[in-house]
Amino acid sequence: MSQFNFPRFFKFFSNEWKMNAKPIALLWGALILAAGLLFLMYRAERSGVDMVSWLIMLISPLFGVAQGFYISIQLGAFTSKVRKTALLLQPVSKTEFITAKMLSCFVLFPLCYIAFMAFGAWLISQYNIVHVDSIFLDGRTIDTLNIHKVTPLLLMWWPCVTAVCWTGAFYFGRYAVVKAVLSALALYIGLAGFCYVLFGILSGCWDSLSFPLLAYDTKDYDVWKVFYAWPDFLETFVRLGALGMVVMSVFKYHEKTV
Repeated sequence: MSQFNFPRFFKFFSNEWKMNAKPIALLWGALILAAGLLFLMYRAERSGVDMVSWLIMLISPLFGVAQGFYISIQLGAFTSKVRKTALLLQPVSKTEFITAKMLSCFVLFPLCYIAFMAFGAWLISQYNIVHVDSIFLDGRTIDTLNIHKVTPLLLMWWPCVTAVCWTGAFYFGRYAVVKAVLSALALYIGLAGFCYVLFGILSGCWDSLSFPLLAYDTKDYDVWKVFYAWPDFLETFVRLGALGMVVMSVFKYHEKTV
């Protein structure tokens, strides 16, 4: 089974979806409930639902949590020796297994999530059109929504969040989502502190606004000077870092399945 076999791959892919149908359904149920609660949170009697704030909450914290738990569902076989042994006994090659999981986690789930957000935005748009005075509708319907404010945020943080959770699933096993996020935060704090000290030593500037990456949304002000030297530093760093983590996880996968 060393060669990639497409019929076997698609059969395995289909079986994996059927086996994980219950936890995936529970995850989507929790997402729908969370989206409904956010709808109520951002609803005002006169101005309707603030669609931009609703979308930002779905893109940033909620998507990160959902992506992490979805990956933990897909890679749950690595949480115990018994499940990993059962995984290795399946009639499927390593390449087919890792391709199926990457396709599910990196392509299908994000596309389904985008469709989920688009459908929710459409519902909010219809609600605002029916219940809100026309003077408040700017930015609260799909036709008037400035999507350019939301899209860059998703494109920037999606690969980072996915890669952190994906890599953590191979290195941490149980509670991988929590451990991976805490490890990423610890790494960021260490790197940020080092950069802050190095910047202070070289420039003599020790003000709090020079703390790296802390105020990404205020790059127009006097924050970390690297934004002026390399305007797209953070975006490039995030994407290259995500790619590096995925490569590490593939090597770890081969090591675990030898």
